[in-house]
Amino acid sequence: MVLVPGNRPQWHAPSQSHAVSTAISPRRSVAGAARYLCNRFLGVTNIILNHSCAAKLALEHLTKLGHSRIAFIKGQEFSSDTEVRWGAVLASAKKLGLEVNRSLTGQLEGESSSPQLGYEVTRKILASGQAFTALFAFNDISA
Repeated sequence: MVLVPGNRPQWHAPSQSHAVSTAISPRRSVAGAARYLCNRFLGVTNIILNHSCAAKLALEHLTKLGHSRIAFIKGQEFSSDTEVRWGAVLASAKKLGLEVNRSLTGQLEGESSSPQLGYEVTRKILASGQAFTALFAFNDISA
């Protein structure tokens, strides 16, 4: 999402995901899963999410805690970055030697912004009867 003073917010989708642009002062650096960029609009800063880095950091953290059977909740199909995030999760899991079990993978359904969506998907994963020790949710609604 781009917020430019005096203009209506607009969505845009760079190659990694959508970004939120708002005025930030003083200038700060953001490390790790986000990248800090100067925008062509004076006084506006972009923060672009690096889904590959975020997925790597999260899955490394879980594996360091001893988790290897991880369940996953994907964002809604219509969300602009669900597939980008999911691709990053799959790539990171592969590099770490983690199996992504289809019966332990759910996707948010519906257009609600209620946490109920995450609850329903979690119930479906639990109903699969497959054992898991961690649940990875990359969408704000389900997390």
